[in-house]
Formats: sequence, structure tokens, C-alpha cells
Amino acid sequence: MIRSVITGTGSALPANCVTNPDLAAKVDTSDEWIVERTGIRQRYIADDSETTSSLATVAARNALDAAGIDAGEIGLIVLATATPDHTFPATATQVQAALGCGGGVAFDVQAVCSGFLYALATADSLLRTGMADAGARARGGGWHACMHGVTAMVMARRTQGLFNGVYTYTAEIFPT
Repeated sequence: MIRSVITGTGSALPANCVTNPDLAAKVDTSDEWIVERTGIRQRYIADDSETTSSLATVAARNALDAAGIDAGEIGLIVLATATPDHTFPATATQVQAALGCGGGVAFDVQAVCSGFLYALATADSLLRTGMADAGARARGGGWHACMHGVTAMVMARRTQGLFNGVYTYTAEIFPT
């Protein structure tokens, strides 16, 4: 059975860490109030020099290192983001160029919070059907999305046993 498998992961964070006490010094709130409602104690905010593509490139390099492959082997980049560097060209193409990939397909998926799931499903489908040989997927954001960082995965097409590789993904809508 042909499946896509995750062969490496990587991440990157903006340099500016903003804690709840940092926020409380600027607005009428407290660490306790924020944690009780969100569970968040700190977040990382990108400055003007840190873009979705620059952070995604770092995360992708880390994922490539973890997978033990060269960027030239990547034939697909699906980048999920709510904060692309530009509307056009796709931020994924900037990551592709920065990594030195030899070509292949690169595009963005803009589906806000569910973007990771859609990017995973898209990469999985393209890999399983043979439309792509190796893929990297990155997810990024910016201050608009209270950026916590960027994650990246390297995926590959493999013939695996029944329980190896991406098996399923689902999206559910919960009534309020």
C-alpha cells in the first residue's frame, strides 16, 4: 500500500517573546486572566525583519536536516498560512527559492486555523497518487494571527504496511 510518511520535522520562532506580564504592563489584563481563558503564557511576535517566508525557510531547513535529505530532493512545497508575505507570488515559492530546491510545485493554502489539516491532506494526496515525489509542508503566521512560530514537515511517498504513514485526517464542526 502506498502512503505518505513524515520523515522529518522542524520549527522556528520569532525572536521577540511576549509574556502575559509584558501584555499586562500595556493593557488592563493579568497573567491569571489570560491563562484561565486561553491557556497561553507567552507568544512570539515577528518583527519587520521576520517574515512568514524567512521563518518557514528556517523551519524547513530544520525539517530537511531531521529527514537527512537535501533541498534538491523536494518536489512539492505546500505552505499553510493566514499571513503570506505577499498575495502573489505565493510565499511557498519564496521558501522554495531560499532553500535552493531544483524546481517542483510550490503553493500556499490559506485556510486560517484549519490550514495545517488542508495542507497535510493536499500533500498526502499528491504524494500517494504519485503527482509529487517528495514534499515539504510549512505553516506560518504573523502578528495578525498571534504567531507562535512555524512548523515544517518533510513527507515522502513510501510503500508501507497498513499502519505506517498518514492513515487518516478528519475535520469536524462542533455546534456551539
